[in-house]
Amino acid sequence: MTNITENTPVEAVGEGSCECLTTDVSDSLAAPAVLERASSNVAAAPASADATAPAAPASAVAPAPSSRRAAADPPAVARRRAREERVISQMVALYCAGNHDAASRTERACCGEPVCPACKAVDAYAVLRTARCRQMHAKTSCEKCPYHCYRPQEREQIRQVMRYAGPRMLTKHPIAAIRHLLGR
Repeated sequence: MTNITENTPVEAVGEGSCECLTTDVSDSLAAPAVLERASSNVAAAPASADATAPAAPASAVAPAPSSRRAAADPPAVARRRAREERVISQMVALYCAGNHDAASRTERACCGEPVCPACKAVDAYAVLRTARCRQMHAKTSCEKCPYHCYRPQEREQIRQVMRYAGPRMLTKHPIAAIRHLLGR
């Protein structure tokens, strides 16, 4: 490992280590991992006296709020949450395919099917609500849930999507539709 100081030429750092390296580095030494993080537009920690300490791994970054809840789920609830996200995404994609022209479907829903930008926003919101659901372990459907986590406008949009896509899910995704209806 090369110690990088204020006077270290760029060529001594090595090929591809850091493209944004200037001669004005920290007070004494900086670990190459810190420089790599700085070059990838991630805020680097201030240089410490111990330059040989390894940088924090990328997995040490705090997870997003939606993944925090999903990470705490027991395996059965995590599978159910993933299935619910997939089904709602399939319903949004089915609604979009039936109501919007093919040329406008430039985005991808969470299930991987093409959707228009407006339906992508509905899909992303529905998947986020499912990921943050507090009652996933106990509920059978969002309709029967005591907490209404959808905002009124989005609730009306998702009702419209479900009214259209619900009956059509039996022909397009029959197993997913039956499992969704049974609440399993």
